Amino acid sequence: MRRMTSASVDLSFFAMMAKTEARMNVGAAVSFACSLAWAWFVARYVSYSSSSVALNLVLIWAQWGLLLLAGCWAGLRVSSLLFGTPWRVRVLLGEAVPTDLTEEGLVQGFSENRAPFFGLLGGAILLSWGAVQLTTDHYLTRYNYEGYYATMLRSDAPTEQVAALQQVCGVLAAETRAARPVRERVAYLVVNGDAEVKPWAIWAAGQMGIRSVEKELLAALAAGDDAIRAEAALAVSRLELPAAGPVLLAELPEVITTPRTARAYLQALSRLRLPAAGRLLLPLVDLMAPEVRVAAWRAIGRSGDLTLAPQLWTRFEAATVPVERCAIADALKFLSTADQLAAMGAWFDARPRRGTERCAAMALSDRPLRSGDRPDSFEELEAETLRTKMMIAIFNIAGPGTDAWMKELAANREEPADLRAKGREILQLLKQAAPRTERRVGAP
Repeated sequence: MRRMTSASVDLSFFAMMAKTEARMNVGAAVSFACSLAWAWFVARYVSYSSSSVALNLVLIWAQWGLLLLAGCWAGLRVSSLLFGTPWRVRVLLGEAVPTDLTEEGLVQGFSENRAPFFGLLGGAILLSWGAVQLTTDHYLTRYNYEGYYATMLRSDAPTEQVAALQQVCGVLAAETRAARPVRERVAYLVVNGDAEVKPWAIWAAGQMGIRSVEKELLAALAAGDDAIRAEAALAVSRLELPAAGPVLLAELPEVITTPRTARAYLQALSRLRLPAAGRLLLPLVDLMAPEVRVAAWRAIGRSGDLTLAPQLWTRFEAATVPVERCAIADALKFLSTADQLAAMGAWFDARPRRGTERCAAMALSDRPLRSGDRPDSFEELEAETLRTKMMIAIFNIAGPGTDAWMKELAANREEPADLRAKGREILQLLKQAAPRTERRVGAP
């Protein structure tokens, strides 16, 4: 006799395997093992092999299905053990159970077990989820910031690879940049990427601090097209590779006639602060395109070679192009000595407080170079008047000796607001600095 009551649960899908305890054991064990094996396979495949996001979604949905199946089997098996064979036969199979209890007593007993049964079922699914997570090192929760981008970087479409490289280096993608599959794929593209992808891969390697491609980056400085050489220069400077300095200096004379590559090399020299850079660059400045000279003066200033200070001051006095005067003035903040102090002070006093030439900001950009980039994309110039720049240079030479003079400037309402603000900032530095400690304003 086969009869269903209101206390029965429609689980006919499992009816065949629920016929015996042995079958239930086999079903629970096999479904659990398949779920873990599939999870391990999907995690490995998506992390290191897949090149299709659509396929990833199919595999992951299948993973969820197996996970739920394994959880349901485990829940049914535990429920059968706790509630007994009569419960399994009546609720899972819907069959009558020979018993001395009245029909009403059976129905009441099964109804009381309904809530615990579904509670056990939910708990078993959660345990199955936990087992999958442990087996795959939490792969399902890592997919959004790791597996997805690793797959995009393996795409056959260069545009998708470039988009992934840009997104990986975004402000909010710190977890993605730290993921091993992503870092390995970026390193692979540095070596094997096509002409469109390789410059972006080199850029990303510098942004992500991938030092395993050091040899490839150094080789790219001396070979390859302009975009690759430019990105390699910026990348080695971000990575602060000690071996990069001599290569940059050796290749610089060859690239100075190519503005966008020259700007990248000069920016790299600025970051590395190579003492030898200043002496090499000074004779080459006049050979460079006007839009490149700002970067050259920046690199000269940050070379720290004080023997060049007299020549730098002479060039400042002789400069007639406004943006070049601004760039040399910025360099004087870092490359000037007490020998120029009197001349710099006289220049400062001779200039009117109002109406002095103002320097426009030139922002530093870490984007890969392209033919349409603005000339100033890779330079950095402070938005200040020339008098403000000179005031900072004087402070960097004289230090605490400028205390009284700086207070007078900061309090003088006839001075421009930005100069007085910078004066107050310098006074604050003087208060915070220990005695005899050298502080240079404007140093990054």
